[in-house]
Amino acid sequence: NGPGYRRANGWAGSDFVHSPSAPARISEYYRAIPTTGPPVPPSPHSERPVLVGVARLGLGAESHAGHCHGGSVCALFDDLFGWVGFVSDGTVRPWSG
Repeated sequence: NGPGYRRANGWAGSDFVHSPSAPARISEYYRAIPTTGPPVPPSPHSERPVLVGVARLGLGAESHAGHCHGGSVCALFDDLFGWVGFVSDGTVRPWSG
């Protein structure tokens, strides 16, 4: 959902980790049902969906020289855990919060 959707539906802020200018950014997610073998090892839950994302940590996410700030990592995990909830039962539903 882009900025126009967010404004039209009452959000006041911006999408922190999906913005093209975000220092800690998740550009996209993919939902897949894993198969046995790499990259997803077999498990008792191998028929459940897996969420794979593409994340980028830019210079703006830096804390001490060469190290990512913990808050940036927390922002990525916050978004990831929210999306895991959206796909956990095999369907993808938008947030209705």
